[in-house]
Amino acid sequence: MRFLICASILALAAACAKPGDRMVSADGTVAVGRLVAVSGGEADFGSFTLPVPQAPARVTLRSGASYYGDVSMADRMLQIAFDGGTAGARMKDVSSIVWGDTAVESILFDVPACAGWVNTHLVMVRGTPISIASGGRAVFGTGSSGPEGLERTATTVSTVPEARDGSLVARIGEEGGQFTVGTAWSGTAAADGELWLVVNTPAERPSSGTYTVTISAGEAPGRGVTAIYPSRR
Repeated sequence: MRFLICASILALAAACAKPGDRMVSADGTVAVGRLVAVSGGEADFGSFTLPVPQAPARVTLRSGASYYGDVSMADRMLQIAFDGGTAGARMKDVSSIVWGDTAVESILFDVPACAGWVNTHLVMVRGTPISIASGGRAVFGTGSSGPEGLERTATTVSTVPEARDGSLVARIGEEGGQFTVGTAWSGTAAADGELWLVVNTPAERPSSGTYTVTISAGEAPGRGVTAIYPSRR
């Protein structure tokens, strides 16, 4: 099965912070900010610019529509020029803009501590290689931590009692077995279904903070891929 990079920036509860526009350069560098323009081989974030290939890109909309052509952006409107015509879309309706090809499907997005279980909408097939990496900080009723969680067993009122408070936990399918991701995890999908993630916090207690998570599924990644993941703002 062949994959292309896509993105899923989820609109969660109003209390959770929304991420900015994300860009992953060909060397793996991740930039976050508000994208102002794309033109002339550059992505302009206002206070800094980054190079993008002067070549056609694959544009995927949140509706599922897909286009392949030369892209430019101004005033939060994306224009795609392709053989036979042009298309336009508001940036908040764009899921991803990808230059280059890859055998891996990747998602980069935020998992807020206040959100409970988050559906990545990344469909796993049993046996598919998966790599997950995360970072960030969460504050919750029993303390604060990064994705590894506190160095003790979670309380019985936590979302996943057998995992550490504050740890990043995953499951495949709504009823799938849960496993701790922490800052990094790799393995194969044990079942078919969508991948879900949660910051393991005590239930009914206020929590804040966000973990930024990168998920890759499929065979060895391609090289030289540049991708932009617009926010929904």
